[in-house]
Amino acid sequence: MNHKIMTGIENLKTNLPEYLKGKRLGLLANPASVDKTFTHSLDIINRLFPGQLTALFSPQHGFYAEKQDNILQSNPNLEIIAVGGDGDGLGIGAGHFVAAGRRNVNMTYIIFDNAVYGLTKGQASPTLKLGEKTKSLPTPNTNYNVNPIGLAIASGFTFAARGYSYDVRQLKDLIVAAVKHKGLAFLDVLQPCPTYNDINTKDWFSGEDRIDETTKKPMPRIYKLEDTDYDPVVHYSDETELNQKKTQAIVKSLEWDSKIPTGIFYKNELITPYTRRLTDKIPNYVENPSALQNISKNNVPITKINQILDLYKVQSS
Repeated sequence: MNHKIMTGIENLKTNLPEYLKGKRLGLLANPASVDKTFTHSLDIINRLFPGQLTALFSPQHGFYAEKQDNILQSNPNLEIIAVGGDGDGLGIGAGHFVAAGRRNVNMTYIIFDNAVYGLTKGQASPTLKLGEKTKSLPTPNTNYNVNPIGLAIASGFTFAARGYSYDVRQLKDLIVAAVKHKGLAFLDVLQPCPTYNDINTKDWFSGEDRIDETTKKPMPRIYKLEDTDYDPVVHYSDETELNQKKTQAIVKSLEWDSKIPTGIFYKNELITPYTRRLTDKIPNYVENPSALQNISKNNVPITKINQILDLYKVQSS
């Protein structure tokens, strides 16, 4: 008996749901999300539902920042939110993290930071402090930790914030602020790992190990920057203020142990976004991005490159 196997995207093309017509759509896809002709799901969805794709989620271990950056460059009309862990984003993907910061594309990058590799049995991630020993480690961590906020600011991110997974209300507001930011936004989310990290637990963040002698209540380690006079915004295109705001953000991000700030550390919308830089060179870049240009018909390229190839043809003697 012959059985025909169809991928999800092939099935979608064959049986187009009526209820999707006219709706705003989001797509969860990685680089291998293709049909049998190797056409990517992004192109297929755009063809089947023109103008309806408004969000793209693309899981890629360790390469979130720059890959989504490239997607956005090919179609600047998309709203892109990249989500990953501290292990892949600041370990294998650290180079891509830094490279993305130089462009200031209009994108949000969220990292869930629990200081361990939760998926692979609790090894120390790049954010675990030097000398700390979680229950999953045979010996204390021998590597110095990465400061996500500091790295983001030094790399060129124009928005840097930190949230806490158990403060859902503030975290929601930070995500909204990051998405609305005009430029490249980074959000570091402190997220206790109950399985492998027995140091930075929910009780630890809540200060259950620190009881106020007067009130007999726990003294939480986390405090909100918005409850202080801290101002993260760069107001003027002035080198002095820019350096001052970057410096204060990095210094503030180093607070740990007894006092851990959350909120927006740095916000600068005076830096020219990458889309505008490209538009200065290619005036119709936004209206006619490369992702929406037809390059083939019936899987046959329509671009003729014979003249270019002839220029580089090697003549045999």
